[in-house]
Amino acid sequence: MKKEYQATNYESDLTDKQWEAIKEFFPSGNKSKYHKRSLVEAVLYIVKTGC
Repeated sequence: MKKEYQATNYESDLTDKQWEAIKEFFPSGNKSKYHKRSLVEAVLYIVKTGC
C-alpha cells in the first residue's frame, strides 16, 4: 500500500509549483510504497544539510 504524500515544514521542501515542473521525470506506476515527491524531498534535505 502506497503512503499518501504528507507535507513537512523543511526549508528544502519543494513548493507545489516546483513539484509540478519536475514530476514528469518521476513516472508513477512502479510499486514503491513511498510518494515520489517525498523521496525527492528527502534527497534535497540531505543535500542541503549535509547529513
